[in-house]
Amino acid sequence: FSTYPNPFMQGSSAVIAYYLDSPADVTIEIFDLMGNHLKTLKEKERRPAGAHENETWDGRDKNGRYLPAGTYIIKIKTDDSVSIRKITFIK
Repeated sequence: FSTYPNPFMQGSSAVIAYYLDSPADVTIEIFDLMGNHLKTLKEKERRPAGAHENETWDGRDKNGRYLPAGTYIIKIKTDDSVSIRKITFIK
């Protein structure tokens, strides 16, 4: 999967684009570099096969607060795989 733009700025959103070979339950989560869970964007949401470019993250945590500028981890988990990418949030 990919994220763009990377880095992204406060007041905008990063797009999380991914492709599924077959329908799958998808979970998308945000973590800091220490492994602390910050936000769940999707949790076991059934998605059809194909390209997906409609998931976004605006740099906020699960309480709606902007996170500090820095590098974060985006994790996508499906029925049969786990992928991670780093993304940088700037202010």
